[in-house]
Amino acid sequence: MTVHKYYCIMRILLFLSALGLSAMLAGCADKGKANGSETAGMEPVENVKASDFAGVYKGTIPAADCPGINVSLSIGRDGKFERTEEYIGKDTFLIEGIYTIGGNVITTVSNTVVDTVHYRVENGALRMLDSDRKEVTGILADDYLLKLIEKG
Repeated sequence: MTVHKYYCIMRILLFLSALGLSAMLAGCADKGKANGSETAGMEPVENVKASDFAGVYKGTIPAADCPGINVSLSIGRDGKFERTEEYIGKDTFLIEGIYTIGGNVITTVSNTVVDTVHYRVENGALRMLDSDRKEVTGILADDYLLKLIEKG
């Protein structure tokens, strides 16, 4: 098995593990949000176009085998994206490709590896969704938010 295939399989397994853990923890989490929550006011934006969300977004998402993954996502007005994923204390990967817009959901598709990720556009942020385009719930829900750092 080549290193590239191994990397792709490991990424998929890591992502599915994180989603499974999130789903499992969702049953234990309090469904209500406090008014002082970090994501208070982060409401979905409807019928977006590239000029509404083009820019650079950053956040740290959960990981199964390290303290987290620092994600930097650059969305261009030209239909292209670039995402850097730094596995804290480990490797850094660059993923490039194209994106599509459907309502208020952006779907990124990599040019080089099997990697499709869905994000919901919110005011000043992108919320990473699961493979069924549903919001991750539970105590880790706020960890899947990438905040706008620089407008494009």
